[in-house]
Amino acid sequence: MKLFYVLALLISTVCASPIAEPPEARWTTKYTGRIQIVPTNGHPLGFVYNFTNDVNGVSPNRASDVHVTFNYTHGTPFTMVATNFLKPEPYFQYLGASTGHEGTLIPKSADHNELGFHRQPAITPPYSTPAEWAMGRKYETSIWTLDGQSKKLTAQWVNPDHSKPTTHIVYDKKLNEVLFVGDLATYNRGTPGHHAIEVGLYFVSD
Repeated sequence: MKLFYVLALLISTVCASPIAEPPEARWTTKYTGRIQIVPTNGHPLGFVYNFTNDVNGVSPNRASDVHVTFNYTHGTPFTMVATNFLKPEPYFQYLGASTGHEGTLIPKSADHNELGFHRQPAITPPYSTPAEWAMGRKYETSIWTLDGQSKKLTAQWVNPDHSKPTTHIVYDKKLNEVLFVGDLATYNRGTPGHHAIEVGLYFVSD
C-alpha cells in the first residue's frame, strides 16, 4: 500500500509540472549585422544593398552592404531596422514588404503574386494586416522570423483577411531586385527573360 501511495504521488507530481520551454523561447536577443543572399545551390550572391529608393538588391561591395539591427523573441515576428542607408530619410529605415495593389498576396495570380522588398515609413505590429501610406501603397514590416541555428530569415505576409499566403523570397538578377512572391513560376511567366530564382536571406553578425 505504501509503495502504491509513493508511485501515485510521483505520477501526480510529474503530471502537474509545467512543460519546460527552451531558453530561447523566453529570451529577447539583440542582433546587429548584415543580410546575405543565398540561392538554393548554396553559393552566396552577396549582401543586401544599402543604396535604394525602391526594391533592395545585391550590394556591389562590402562598403555598400546594408547593416541592420533587431530584437528577436523566439517565434515572434519582428522588424529589421537599417542603420546605414546611403540615402537616409527620416522614418524610412524599416525593411519590409510593400505593394501597389490592395495588399492581398495570391499565389499564381497574374496581378497579385508579387511584393517588393522595400524600406518602409513605419513599423507595423506582428501578425497585423497591411498598413497604408502614400498613393495607396500597402506595407508590413514585422514579417520576419529567425532560425536560431542557421540564422535564416523567413518572411510571412499577412493578407487583409488575416490569411497567411506562401511567401517565397526570390532574386531577379536582371533588375537586381529581391522580391516576395506567392509562386515563382507565375512570376517568371509574367516577366519573360528575367528568370528569377528562389533565395534565402541569412543574418550575418557584425
